[in-house]
Amino acid sequence: VDLRFARHFNRTTFMRGSSGPSDEIGGRDADGELRLVASAAIPRSDQSEAEEAGGGSTSHAAVGNALYCSLTKSDTASLVAFAQHLSGGDDAACSAGSDFTVAAVPSTRDALGITSATTSPAAAAAERAAKASPFPAPHGWAAVLAIALNSSFNAFLCMNFSATQAASAAALGIAEGEVASFYSVYLFCCLLFMTPVMWQTERHESSALGCSVAATAVAAWTRWWALAAESRNKFGLCLLSQALVGFGAAAISTLPGQISHQRFPASQWALATSLMLMANYSGWLFGASVPETAVTEGSAEELSRLFLVQALYSLVAVSAYLLLYRPLAGEAARAVAEENRRKSHCGGFADVLRVMTSTPQFVLQLCSHGCFGAVGFVVPSAALFILDDIGAPQLLVRATGPSFIGAGVLGGVALGYYSTDARTFPRTLRGCYVLGSASLLLMCGATYSGLLDPAARSAALLVLMAAAGFATLGFTGVLFEDLARFPGIPPSYMLWIGYEIMLAFSVVLNMLASNARGFWTLAATGLVAALAFLGLYRQAGGGG
Repeated sequence: VDLRFARHFNRTTFMRGSSGPSDEIGGRDADGELRLVASAAIPRSDQSEAEEAGGGSTSHAAVGNALYCSLTKSDTASLVAFAQHLSGGDDAACSAGSDFTVAAVPSTRDALGITSATTSPAAAAAERAAKASPFPAPHGWAAVLAIALNSSFNAFLCMNFSATQAASAAALGIAEGEVASFYSVYLFCCLLFMTPVMWQTERHESSALGCSVAATAVAAWTRWWALAAESRNKFGLCLLSQALVGFGAAAISTLPGQISHQRFPASQWALATSLMLMANYSGWLFGASVPETAVTEGSAEELSRLFLVQALYSLVAVSAYLLLYRPLAGEAARAVAEENRRKSHCGGFADVLRVMTSTPQFVLQLCSHGCFGAVGFVVPSAALFILDDIGAPQLLVRATGPSFIGAGVLGGVALGYYSTDARTFPRTLRGCYVLGSASLLLMCGATYSGLLDPAARSAALLVLMAAAGFATLGFTGVLFEDLARFPGIPPSYMLWIGYEIMLAFSVVLNMLASNARGFWTLAATGLVAALAFLGLYRQAGGGG
């Protein structure tokens, strides 16, 4: 029997053959993934016995006479039992290493109780490569903080006009209904720029983040200058500033997967990704509430003062980027550069297209997640117009956005923190779909049925908004890590295609839902996505 361990950058590529896919046992090692290839001349009739010895709860499909599985340090007991079965020996025979060779980092070999393994030259090379791996790279949390500050500020800016409808209309000389177009411009520009920014992010991470920070800061100063200078083209300048915010959001949407997978151990990928995404939603939270409090309805002067304050705050985001963010260096930078050098400029996009054309399950999940996630993107803005059109109290209008986004942020952090085991992803995602679609339907009943008095309706809407936000925003970190289980796509490209589809749905949905009947549109969208997901979802890699 020959046991070989190989280090992988992002995730293990599992052996697949005509006799069926192989499955994985356990999760990921704190130092990255270890792949076990156990080759033995085992009769097919003995497979069930080998499976039982290998851990009981996980099957190991044979391809020819080879068994393949994934290993982490937590699986050492299962591996020892598995190796004992293959060698046909006891503990002594197994530890003596007489029937197999092991190439692994010393801590793993020691954990297995293997004291005198025979190591081939190829195995020794694999051992040296595992020891020398530069991943996870340093400065992970500092990079997360720099991205979070820019991301939250960018999201705050995107809500400026939606949260101050009357003041924006007065300042720009347009009708209040036209103010909704600013949010659509933001979504469309993010959708438009995300593909070229994705290419830049993969190859020039530092400049991609720098461009995002610069675009967001310039946008803040441009909209303040447009109002303060009483420019004749202030509407056009504010529209341009919103386009810059959309451009700045493109890098924010694609960086989290790349940062988390390169700078954090696998057990923290979901948490790190969720924190960076939830920072963006935190900006929505404050962007939907602070302007309404700081700006008197219809006051262009107070809106101009708000724009000045946030322009000054842009200096904080710029400083955080300059002081906290550090690009990959040394061996990590060389490894990423070499990987990019080996593939074409369109390699990552081609990988996505190849998986989409060959894996219907992947396309299903992209579409259902995109549709359901679009609801979370649109509600913070659309709800302001919906409630205003139906004559809801202003206190309720101001409270629904913070309720929705605040619950979403807490949900995202909590779900990311507890989602350390990929086997829990299906249960988490199904729960979010059920909770979100049910909350949206009940929201329609509370708003349009007339069965509740105004006070009860307001209370019900606040609770249901929080539940819907927890589900439609909070699930994003987990959904991207679950999608990352599909082999052959780098994590940054997974966020790229996921957000492209979400934004495409969002642009259309925002235009359709920003009116008095908008809750029905949002509920129907969420229900269709939930039914498709619950009925057809299967986790990649053999999960539930």
